[in-house]
Amino acid sequence: MKGSYYVKTRGKNARKYFIEFLEKNGFKIGAGSVFSREEIRDSILPVSVDLDSLEYDRTGNTTCAAAASTIGAIFTMEEFLDFYESVSGLVIV
Repeated sequence: MKGSYYVKTRGKNARKYFIEFLEKNGFKIGAGSVFSREEIRDSILPVSVDLDSLEYDRTGNTTCAAAASTIGAIFTMEEFLDFYESVSGLVIV
């Protein structure tokens, strides 16, 4: 279960839902993040989710997002939600 994952969302409503999902499940903005909650929510770049620290952030720029995509490291929101539910055993929605 442990590790960091990148999650892409489609549209503002999906992004808002995903951020709320993370927060309801105990995630907080990363301690070292340079982005506010609103900047993460309003961005089109993938959300980074760290299951070890229960923190989230967003990729810093399009180059980082492209690199993650190139190596197949980006989940869709639906894929991540299914994965997280399978490894955590408990999901608050």
